[in-house]
Amino acid sequence: NVLIGVNAGTALDSGDSNVAIGVNALMTEDDHANNIAIGYEALKVQDAGADAYNVAIGYHAGVAVSTGTSNTFVGGLSAGLGAVTGSHNVGVGTETLYDLTSGASNVAIGFQAGSNLTSGSQNVAIGREALEAEDGHGKNIAIGFEALKIQNAGADGFNLTTNNSIISTLRNMRDDYNVFDAETGCFKNK
Repeated sequence: NVLIGVNAGTALDSGDSNVAIGVNALMTEDDHANNIAIGYEALKVQDAGADAYNVAIGYHAGVAVSTGTSNTFVGGLSAGLGAVTGSHNVGVGTETLYDLTSGASNVAIGFQAGSNLTSGSQNVAIGREALEAEDGHGKNIAIGFEALKIQNAGADGFNLTTNNSIISTLRNMRDDYNVFDAETGCFKNK
């Protein structure tokens, strides 16, 4: 283990191959391995119950990850609030996946992308504030500045939205699903 900082990895007794750099980084994990926590309180409360393979880099990144595994959070406050039990999530950017709890297999890249997701799973949000309001639902793809920003579907969405410059690229690649053009406010079909 590499432990640098006040209270970094203080509970580790038999867990190995961990890196904790920063005040309170990986502070609660005791018996498990293969985590990287870099930044003030990164992975602070994690106690996964198994080798977690979590990576959190940034101020409060993954601060409340508890039992979630195989997550990557890079950026200040990425997964910075929710008690994360979900696995296989990727958040890159400030406040990405901020409220995440049990959601799994989400990808969020860009400032506040997917920031209100809690239990929603299998979402992709790329761009500043993409899929920002969605909380408990999944299967959405939002690409571009504020793509699906205000959506809170009430059910799994199966939605794809992009800004207009990307629509022309996707026009020949999509299948029978609807594509929402944020500029015109309309769904475009084959």
